[in-house]
Amino acid sequence: MATKPPHQKAVVPALPTVDSTTPLAPATYRFWVHANDGVEAPEATIAVPSGFDVEADWYVLSPDRRDYLGLWTVGLVYTDPCGHGKSDYDYVGPSVQALADALVAQRSTRAAAPTHVAVSAYQGLYVEAHSPPDLSKCVQVADLWGAPGGRGIFGDGQVDLVWILDVDGERLVINAANSPTSSASDVDKLTSMVESLKFAGDRE
Repeated sequence: MATKPPHQKAVVPALPTVDSTTPLAPATYRFWVHANDGVEAPEATIAVPSGFDVEADWYVLSPDRRDYLGLWTVGLVYTDPCGHGKSDYDYVGPSVQALADALVAQRSTRAAAPTHVAVSAYQGLYVEAHSPPDLSKCVQVADLWGAPGGRGIFGDGQVDLVWILDVDGERLVINAANSPTSSASDVDKLTSMVESLKFAGDRE
């Protein structure tokens, strides 16, 4: 009697290198997390729809650079993103709540109280940060946070959707962003990517 070959899981490709052909073909890809030194963050897989380009192995963005999704750890938060270089910054504690509270407390941006969420079976908090409608009143570089890098505000009225998760004791951040010119379909694509996300070693 013939035996069935053992089932082999499909290999999920990593995001291609920066010099690969764009736009990115719609498919499920492996993403790294843009992490602080010394932090071991898991890989994630995300189903990327059509209409996105790739510039690094941890984020994708639309050709007009208005719609974006990336994975982070966050070490510090600027108290006033529009005063970057002049404002203070907080090295926030390691908890999900500490980061959410710091984002809500920022000056120049608007954010309602955090709400509880679950992504890929991991619990956390969701914060929606609305940037100023007129960035000409900000300093030249406006960042929501820094370490391992600055999360920039690149356009008037940018909206950052921030899911802050506890992934097996490590705080990880999913950050999607859109602009006033983004369509409902554009926003749906961002949320669909978040809904598809799975971390390596996910609980089934």
